[in-house]
Amino acid sequence: MSTRIFALIGEGDLVENVIVLNEDDCLDENNEFSEAVAQRFIADVVALEGEWVETREDGYRIRYAGIGMKYERAYDCFVHAPSCSDAVFDEVNYVWLCPEDWDIEFLEDVLNDDTLD
Repeated sequence: MSTRIFALIGEGDLVENVIVLNEDDCLDENNEFSEAVAQRFIADVVALEGEWVETREDGYRIRYAGIGMKYERAYDCFVHAPSCSDAVFDEVNYVWLCPEDWDIEFLEDVLNDDTLD
């Protein structure tokens, strides 16, 4: 039996829960997996409210979601929540970096980024 894993996205886009569904409950009328069908199944049959987003261990959405992680909507990925208030998002490695983690190459990329105006 194949399964699909979904993460509940809560306040601040933090992962609050993770559940496992039977893949058969996530198939559309063409017998193909559909995240939307799975989301309806979670709401209507499992009776769990909220926003549920699929997560997998194969790199889909960058990494497998865990409780307490953050869902970065702009990048459609799961990341560990920043551990400091002045963290900067590394768009190459999809991680939050605190000042003590910054290296010269990263700082040069940030300083040369035209989108930061």
